[in-house]
Amino acid sequence: MREAAQLLKLTLTHVDLGSIFNDAAYSRTVGEIEAARAELLLVSDEPEHLSNSKALIDVAAGTRLPAMYPFRDLALAGGLMAYYRDLHDALRQAGDQIAQILDGENPAEMPFRQPTSFKLSINAKTAQAVGVVVPQTLLASADEVIE
Repeated sequence: MREAAQLLKLTLTHVDLGSIFNDAAYSRTVGEIEAARAELLLVSDEPEHLSNSKALIDVAAGTRLPAMYPFRDLALAGGLMAYYRDLHDALRQAGDQIAQILDGENPAEMPFRQPTSFKLSINAKTAQAVGVVVPQTLLASADEVIE
């Protein structure tokens, strides 16, 4: 991510929530985001974000910044957009590996499988609320547009 940001001449700032994901931790980040003069938010893929989706989305809404999330559920909950691994593909790959193990293959000798299929969900209502005009080409290429 850092290399891509440098190539695009963007500043990348990390805002650390620490090890406790709660309303106070998310609220504390607003000041850091504003101090960094951020123009967008890219949310990391810790699963704890899912159980704190309201607090996380409220932070993004409060800063009125466009935000990209790693889980579809966060776009459904009001986040602007989510780019995430296709879970059906992930489960299919896991099933293939389980079958290989049951057929006697050594798990330690099996290659690591990188995700190859991703999905994009865009919340059109949130885009309008934060004043983001999503290009029609992006809407057309999205796997899901949430109205």
